Amino acid sequence: MYIFPGGLDDDEAKIIDNAKPDLFIEQFLKENKNKKIIAYLGTIEERKNPLAVVEIAKHFKNNEDIVFVIAGKPGDQWDKVYKESKKLKNVVLTGELTVEQKASLIKSSYLNIIMSKMEALGLTQIEFMYGGVPVITSAVYGQKWLISNGIDGIHLRGPDDIEGGVEAINKIMQNESLYEEMKVKAMEKGRNFLMSKLMRELIEKAKQLSSQ
Repeated sequence: MYIFPGGLDDDEAKIIDNAKPDLFIEQFLKENKNKKIIAYLGTIEERKNPLAVVEIAKHFKNNEDIVFVIAGKPGDQWDKVYKESKKLKNVVLTGELTVEQKASLIKSSYLNIIMSKMEALGLTQIEFMYGGVPVITSAVYGQKWLISNGIDGIHLRGPDDIEGGVEAINKIMQNESLYEEMKVKAMEKGRNFLMSKLMRELIEKAKQLSSQ
């Protein structure tokens, strides 16, 4: 048995490589240009639980250094997220992004956060890690396998761990050397999930099996 995980398409990776951080910032964050971006990227649905990200953002409403971006196609949690985020100056809800806007968001982000209740793997997290962005995750299902706790991100105690999310953000922001180490490790992990690399490994494994 050989496990072949989901991977990042090489063409998508090139778009991230060539993305300009200022594109997203100029379009969506004119009043928050110099703030660190903590980004959620995905459908605004209950399964992915972006409402929990809004709850975490409430704990940072007086922090002038960070802004939370919630980006993605409207789903069954859109109305709740929209209603709650409107109350907060430190949350920007964008709606669905173009490929270029998404790549620019990845390139400009300080952290990626995902509070999902169910996640088979997390291709979006691979994209962020490829861009050198550490991930704070609810650590459900494939997320626990994909993100290494304390290495390229931080595992929380599930999708309802608001307190843990706040602690994780504070921990990283207060330790610049930890953040820089996580950035490097995240980028290394992301590059290991390039589809071209995964295919080469699969072909090599097939050759080994056929020669036995």
